[in-house]
Amino acid sequence: MDKCGASGATGDHRRQQRALRLIFEQRGDEMKLVSTQRLNMVVPPPQALVPKRDTRGSWFELRDRQDRPVYRRTIDNPQQGMEVVADGPGDALRRIDDDKGVRAFFVIVPDIAGARKFVVHAEPRRTSRDDAAKMAATAATHEFDLSDIDKGAQ
Repeated sequence: MDKCGASGATGDHRRQQRALRLIFEQRGDEMKLVSTQRLNMVVPPPQALVPKRDTRGSWFELRDRQDRPVYRRTIDNPQQGMEVVADGPGDALRRIDDDKGVRAFFVIVPDIAGARKFVVHAEPRRTSRDDAAKMAATAATHEFDLSDIDKGAQ
């Protein structure tokens, strides 16, 4: 039993409900981690930890001290603008591309004790549908060190 009088399985279950909200700002191709918040919530299960060889798209990974992926999920391309709510009832969602301003976005990841790095793999901004092959060749990878995240944790 753990300190709370619960079995190890219950303790493991509690740990699975811990998450981190990582908040980013992006200006052009530069991405910056600006805030990290601890949450009590269940996150979706991981997808295949290693993508297939010719996988295109955008995803993020948590990696351990040996740089091995421990969690991976696909995401909408954070470099492709953002969807905004329609102006009126029945109007479709629309996407705004503002490559001059600062965009903010966040991701929710599990709070895995051994995770030390957060990696975002994002295709570049698409200007036309004909750019697909060129985009795959120029995908950007952004890495963020999470090893200091436990400092000040309660």
